[in-house]
Amino acid sequence: MTKSSKDIQLVELKDMIIQLNTTIKMLNDTISRQQAENDNLKAELAWFRQKMFGSSSERRTDDIAGQLSLFGETVEEEKPVELIEPES
Repeated sequence: MTKSSKDIQLVELKDMIIQLNTTIKMLNDTISRQQAENDNLKAELAWFRQKMFGSSSERRTDDIAGQLSLFGETVEEEKPVELIEPES
């Protein structure tokens, strides 16, 4: 039994559809992997930005006037130096 040209075309088209579906699945998998990698890189970049530009500790260098210390440390105010007048 010989196949007609339409039967051959039909078989070729079915093969092409199978190949295209395989390609689409492969490309979708690639997109999913790249999106996951992109999300991971964004999270890593945010972490590095926080480490680079964020505050590095809770310690403050500037004391606020009237602010009590959490640890009971008292900050002694510097007393102005009094000049001693020589006795005459």
